[in-house]
Amino acid sequence: MNSKTGVRYVTEDDIRAMRLGPAACEQAVRWAYGERRAGRVRLVPKFGTQEPDGAFAHAMPVRVGELAVLKWVVSGDGSPGSRYINATLVASHGRTGATLAVMEAEELTALRTAAVTGLALRLMPDPRRQVASFIGCGLQARVHADVLIEQGVTRFLAYSRRRSTAEQFAQEMQARGASTRVVETAREAVEGADVVVSAVPLSSGIARFLDPAWARPHAFIASIDLGKPWIARGQDRFAKVLTDDRAHTTGLMGGGHLAYQGRIDADLSDLLGESGAMPAGPVYMVAPGNALSDAAMARLVLDRLASASAGKAA
Repeated sequence: MNSKTGVRYVTEDDIRAMRLGPAACEQAVRWAYGERRAGRVRLVPKFGTQEPDGAFAHAMPVRVGELAVLKWVVSGDGSPGSRYINATLVASHGRTGATLAVMEAEELTALRTAAVTGLALRLMPDPRRQVASFIGCGLQARVHADVLIEQGVTRFLAYSRRRSTAEQFAQEMQARGASTRVVETAREAVEGADVVVSAVPLSSGIARFLDPAWARPHAFIASIDLGKPWIARGQDRFAKVLTDDRAHTTGLMGGGHLAYQGRIDADLSDLLGESGAMPAGPVYMVAPGNALSDAAMARLVLDRLASASAGKAA
């Protein structure tokens, strides 16, 4: 904490020490989209600068009741010691304007992305979900595995362009009690799973290689990679297309910021008011992420900080 201003600076190590599990993150995200459904959210599409070489700096503001949050995201150049995505959250009191905390947000971004997927899965339950596959086996695969394990899915398939990456992921999951098999092709990963998580690095310049026709009729597909690897032809096979926030996503689509350019049938706020029945065909979710989900995580962190302070005072 800054002793002069009283503003907390929360590091990645602080976040990891809080052990924000899937259930707590999902509950936080559910609260946020419930507020959205109730009309108590002010959210605008992210804006910023974009360079010809792909470098960017984006600002993502949101207000939820008396909590105002700004996410600041700047790309790294890939030099030694740099990260591709560098994210920071600034949380302020929406009424007084006081800055409550500044948070390093790489871990929080990963957790909120998985929590969004987890909430969608929870709101559209299907007992046939026995096997999940991961196309791309990095950080997003790991946090999504946490969510799926918490929801009772413990059989995984792993595919990566570098087999060693998939093998390392499989070893980690096996150690956690999840039966995990490395597959040789992306098609095997899609055809063999009830839940498909595609998390191809956004910086990669690969062509679309995932065919919607491979998906099982009851599959739930979470495209964490903005739809980038999915072949546009055949996307009409999806019975329902979901996103995190319809207005935000369509705004990004209109600006050409999403690889996916198809229809959107529902968002999380819609699902909170629906029966939860699965449609007769694959469900596809492309959720580009927005500051509302980040605000949910910021609120969760602030609550944990307040609880810790209260515990020390007692």
